[in-house]
Amino acid sequence: MSNNLLKINQSVEGQNLNRIETEIIRPIQIDENQCTFIFRNKGMLDKSTTISCPVIGGSTHSFLPLSTGIMSFVKSAYLRIGGVELASSDEVGGYYAMRSLFKTQEVRSELERCRKGIYSQFTNASKKRSATIPSGQSRIGKGISYNSAGPNAGTVSAPYRITNDKGTTARFYFTLEDLFPHLFSALQLPLQFIRDEVSLVINWSSNTLTRQGNERVCTTSGQAAVTGATLVKDEVECLVDYLFYNDVSAVAKQIMSEQGQILQYADLITNVVSISELGGAIGAGTSQRQTTNINLGFTNRVIRAMYFSRVPTSTTPTDDRNALLNKYFSEVGSVVDKGEDFQIKINDQPLFQSPVNMDGHKYNLLEEAMGLPLGVPNAGYSHYGGWVDELNAGVGGLVKFADFTNNKGFSQDTIQGFAQSTSLTGAYHYMGCNLHKPSLLSDGSLVRADVPGAGMLCGDSPVQIVYNREVTNGLDNNAQFTIWTVVEKQSRLKMGQFITTQV
Repeated sequence: MSNNLLKINQSVEGQNLNRIETEIIRPIQIDENQCTFIFRNKGMLDKSTTISCPVIGGSTHSFLPLSTGIMSFVKSAYLRIGGVELASSDEVGGYYAMRSLFKTQEVRSELERCRKGIYSQFTNASKKRSATIPSGQSRIGKGISYNSAGPNAGTVSAPYRITNDKGTTARFYFTLEDLFPHLFSALQLPLQFIRDEVSLVINWSSNTLTRQGNERVCTTSGQAAVTGATLVKDEVECLVDYLFYNDVSAVAKQIMSEQGQILQYADLITNVVSISELGGAIGAGTSQRQTTNINLGFTNRVIRAMYFSRVPTSTTPTDDRNALLNKYFSEVGSVVDKGEDFQIKINDQPLFQSPVNMDGHKYNLLEEAMGLPLGVPNAGYSHYGGWVDELNAGVGGLVKFADFTNNKGFSQDTIQGFAQSTSLTGAYHYMGCNLHKPSLLSDGSLVRADVPGAGMLCGDSPVQIVYNREVTNGLDNNAQFTIWTVVEKQSRLKMGQFITTQV
């Protein structure tokens, strides 16, 4: 058996799988802040190992954010061996909300909705509302029950929603691969050859009872109080799959050798930057340019991709971040034509000839970074069709900024009392860049392969991100700018001991 047994991208036949053992383990510690699971040192840890996470709302008015579902409960997660960190993820809900948009509409409708309570399957609301409201607007489809009013009033329908009763609330779950996608897409963890304790630590998100502070749920329109949601702690459990192979002698020999077994994978480094509002009054029909310079240290690290989100925040606790998505979205930064741009410098060299300022270019760069098509309506990524340049608002019959009645993108149909046109227009505006170099196969083709050195090596100079936006009247706000960086990581298993060699 080849010592490539640990690599994930092999057929079951090629890996000579003998059997799978499944057991249910309970956390050794759990409260509303954190929980810890300990795995047994046997077999290979399967990436589909599942954490069942039942939760209940504080009242009937709480519902999970549509973009992230149960993943909104996970703030951060760590996989540790003998107390040494193998992999980590931070702002898990936000990162998963972005990644889920690259799944097909069918997967989102039939799997993500049922497993996690995510509602992001888009359809057309073909009903023409009136002479002034166009048909063909987008809205969220499967799983939302709409009535016959105009606009339609929609609610998140059972059984895939939380309730305030643990006997009826949905049983949602997520996997290890959901928490650590860049680890478990590359390798399997050989628990049977690790002598130290292997643990999963999950830090839960905030349940503060304010609209700005609660990171777990949204609250139905018209409700003054935020009642939050809590874990059904005595029912949180982990369904572990241990994989056993017929011949693991080559792996055992490598691990017990003087050199040990190299584990090559990728990890996620998260940085959150606060961007303050300009503070001065901005007159109607005018704008001001805001520049944010961000420097990040990645000396001697290999970067494969970077992703960005911008989430407006408020100092007023009673303000929603987003009525339907909570904090798990990324709002387009400007309604001025080409009013938002970014540039990245690595090793003091700009990645782009000029700052990226066209929504279509950003869209393509994001798809290139993920390696998959992005499945959102145009109005979900760009303000075009939903908003127009505020500096020319109303000129020649154009749609005015925030005039959602004449929105050409998202429908005014509501969900839990909130108009989708207001909450979803420009709310899936993630940005990204690909630094993953393709590998050459023996047949001459180029593929994206997770091999050492597949990304861009950083020197001593910091990675520089310059983010600019034209701030207009009504869109001058504080914001949380989140940067997820996919970096190569290397660890070693030697004589059963885990050693991190590249951090």
